[in-house]
Amino acid sequence: GTGKDQEEPGFALPEAAFGSFPFRIRQKEMSLVLGESGQGKTTLLSYMMLHLMAQGMKAVIASMEMAPETVLETLLRQLLGVKRCVDTDNGKRLFTAAVTWLNSRCEILDFRGIIQHRQLLDEFKRAAGRGATLFSVDNLNKLGLMEDDMAAHGQAANDFFGFAVQCNAHIFMVNHLNKAGGTRGSLRWTDVSDNVMRIDRNDKKWEKLGPGLQLLKDRQISHDEFQQTYKDEVKAWDGKFILKKQRLQGSLQNGARTLWFLFNGSQYA
Repeated sequence: GTGKDQEEPGFALPEAAFGSFPFRIRQKEMSLVLGESGQGKTTLLSYMMLHLMAQGMKAVIASMEMAPETVLETLLRQLLGVKRCVDTDNGKRLFTAAVTWLNSRCEILDFRGIIQHRQLLDEFKRAAGRGATLFSVDNLNKLGLMEDDMAAHGQAANDFFGFAVQCNAHIFMVNHLNKAGGTRGSLRWTDVSDNVMRIDRNDKKWEKLGPGLQLLKDRQISHDEFQQTYKDEVKAWDGKFILKKQRLQGSLQNGARTLWFLFNGSQYA
């Protein structure tokens, strides 16, 4: 059942960040992840996918903006919860174990720049044949689609959605918002997607914290003085996950969850 007294079907989001927020990731669905540039979409999506891998999903990540090494570094940092492993035998064992864990659960495609969407889908289909069930495309601007070519956007949106259904997979499609807050490209991506989510960052918090962090770095104030002076800003949220659409009948259609960013491990709470 999917009534309000029933647990949502599907794979859970990170509990430390989302708690009992009633939204799950389900196979045979496509999710559209929206946000302005630099709002933390990629980092949060990486953290979500890491937890989905821990629940048995095998992932394929297509990031046409970042080198595979950068994608891997973020995943390792989030998995280990530290920026760098200590250069000891135990630190090396932890690092090796983390790489081994990811290697059995994740493929990172070495695509940079523009790629035609059918070429990417062919690669996804081959990966699905190897057992992959979780896919991400970051981002739609790299699929070789002209922004004003509505027919091409509509065809691509339906092709990726069809792939998710046919291959019993879940696919995340990342798209930047334009300056007016609208979706770049065709609204058909929004129409076709089962779920639409937006990621926002609390820029005002860090504008206020900036001067104090510089004073702290320069040792002009103590850590206790910083905490006391900026206690309100420190408590403020860092990011916000906004669920704008969920197609599952009887489920929460709209909602939001505030998040706090943990810098050392690039994690969320």
